[in-house]
Amino acid sequence: MNKFLNLFVYYFLLLLGLGITSWMIWSRFIRERTIRDIPDLLLTEYRFWILLYICFIYLYVIKNLIKPKQVNPFIKEITNIIYKPLITLDHFVKYNKNIKLYYYKSMINFVKYLDISKITDNSIIIIMFFMQIFPRIILVIFLLLDTFYFKRLENFYQIVLIGALPFVYRYIKYSLKDIYEHWISELELRYENVAIIAETTDEDGSIKKVKNALYYHEEKTIKEFLDIKLENMFDFAADKVKYEYSASPAPKHVYIRQYLYEKYESNKENYKESKYTEEFLKTYGTYLYLYSEERLQQDFERFIAKKYVFDPHKPFIINENNPKAYNEIKIEDYRKLSFDVFSDTRKLYDEFISSLIILKLFFFRIEYTTKYKIIHWSKIGIFSLYFISWSYILIISYSISPVELIMGKYFLINLIRYIIRKNDFFSDSKNYSKNKNLVTIKNIKKLIKKILNKIK
Repeated sequence: MNKFLNLFVYYFLLLLGLGITSWMIWSRFIRERTIRDIPDLLLTEYRFWILLYICFIYLYVIKNLIKPKQVNPFIKEITNIIYKPLITLDHFVKYNKNIKLYYYKSMINFVKYLDISKITDNSIIIIMFFMQIFPRIILVIFLLLDTFYFKRLENFYQIVLIGALPFVYRYIKYSLKDIYEHWISELELRYENVAIIAETTDEDGSIKKVKNALYYHEEKTIKEFLDIKLENMFDFAADKVKYEYSASPAPKHVYIRQYLYEKYESNKENYKESKYTEEFLKTYGTYLYLYSEERLQQDFERFIAKKYVFDPHKPFIINENNPKAYNEIKIEDYRKLSFDVFSDTRKLYDEFISSLIILKLFFFRIEYTTKYKIIHWSKIGIFSLYFISWSYILIISYSISPVELIMGKYFLINLIRYIIRKNDFFSDSKNYSKNKNLVTIKNIKKLIKKILNKIK
């Protein structure tokens, strides 16, 4: 029952995400917009609340830019719920079995260009300016001209498509953070921990291990290692330490055993009377320290008897009565199979960990460059002008063509009753006339104060 329920919820979120995405793109960049005079003589209650919502959004953004602080857990939870369908759709497109490997390869190649040796802090500032600041400057200039000079929203709508650039920038930034978390999850499925190694390069170019390093040979999770590595990179660049950290992974036996079966079943011909090349024999030496001959013999005997039954939610179970044994494979071929599985696993780790280190440093650089005055104060100025324009449109339209806010008044009455009197929020409409006295200046101040305290 739970399986079908989870499946229903998944596809519901998927369809909802598709609908929301389509609506967002259509409403922001595609739909034909009606030219509106300022003041708007056809102001409706619905449009009034839309304009008020826009003003509050810009006010909230300005407040966070001027006095940033941690996001309130309640607001964060609501935001996560709102974005859940969009994230479900995004993951369905990126991580389905037909696209996943191609997406990985493209992201690994893209991340290489984010390395500090290829993109400087000045380059990041230029990209941020032309992707975030410049399009918004153009938009706010046309909005100001339409609002205060032409007295009608027309030219602003004609160039609204330029607003796609900040949207693309935000999506790229989200995708990088998403793949960062996804790659960490992929590695954590395959590895228990990593052992940190400290190394230094001598004047003759030889690499030596530094055993007196702070974290030498300590076992850490992937996330912990990335935090330690970032700090080490700063210390090394500032000449505070003379060594650099790397990490050697410890594969999970459950994953390795599962992969052995999968690889053998998919390509048995490669593991019949294996001919070891000189390159294999050289590389095999690095594998022996993890896999002794005695351990190899034990695992080989279990493998050919198919004694392992894989369950992703439990450890391997030994099945003594499995009739489907691998009688055709010899221990020499199993050695080659084991080595190939180890090599594949290590190759995946090396690809991911190098990209994760680049991304970890890049996120820090993005956060640091965002605080530059030219970026920070440009955003404050642009959003302030947006707020002034939309507030002016709302105030002058409502003052000349006031509308009765029936839904708003009814909602406010019930909200105040719920907060102050602790009555049922969804009250009967028959009590509407009896509770008009609840909408007083005193009660509204109490309401605003409680909302502000909740946000804090």
